[in-house]
Amino acid sequence: MSNLFSPPNDAYHQIWTRLLSDVLKLYREKKIMELPLEVFDVADITNALRRFSSRNRVGKIAINMEKPESLLHIQLLKHKTVFHPKKNYIMIGGLGGLGHSMSKWMMSGGARKFIFLGRPRLDKAPARRLVEDLESNGARCTVVRGDVCSMVDIQKVVDSAETPIGGVIQTAMGLNVSLLLAVETSNKLTSTRNHYSQACRTNTGTQVLIPRCKAPGTFTTLSRAKTPSSTSS
Repeated sequence: MSNLFSPPNDAYHQIWTRLLSDVLKLYREKKIMELPLEVFDVADITNALRRFSSRNRVGKIAINMEKPESLLHIQLLKHKTVFHPKKNYIMIGGLGGLGHSMSKWMMSGGARKFIFLGRPRLDKAPARRLVEDLESNGARCTVVRGDVCSMVDIQKVVDSAETPIGGVIQTAMGLNVSLLLAVETSNKLTSTRNHYSQACRTNTGTQVLIPRCKAPGTFTTLSRAKTPSSTSS
């Protein structure tokens, strides 16, 4: 919607003005109405989620958490996730809110070594607070500035792991909402190049997602040895 409201092209602004006028006219004539709202108590959250996933649902679902007497039944987990304290866990992105929750949960399961790969690195205050919080609780954090779609940056991450890699967690996300006709060619390529990727296995025993940069049917193999990258069909 922002591309219609404040676009560089005046034609999109005219589309916004016309659509807004049409919607207000239909609403005043009572030909369209606001969507219905169903409110469920938090104690009834199971039925709320079931209603939300119903194919016949129209409107919004809200959860009321204002009643102190409401009880929420919690089912205990059958299995407990355990992480190795001496292995490195690579976090793609992970310097925001999602990464904060994920890394804290992993620490509760035993993880103590994290390698973060992201473009902003520690430029932003929330990222610095996250690393400081983890380190104050006994974690060891390494932050590598880079792009997950870059082979060079991926190799830096693998080389920075002093101990075996225990896993890779993808928490990076890019959100760019716009009209299809207004999307630049560079953005289209950026958003689709991850579809042309394939998993390979490093000599550390870890699967890493690498973009295809050669002919279809080939992928690049990462190696921690000082040898050039090899290809395999």
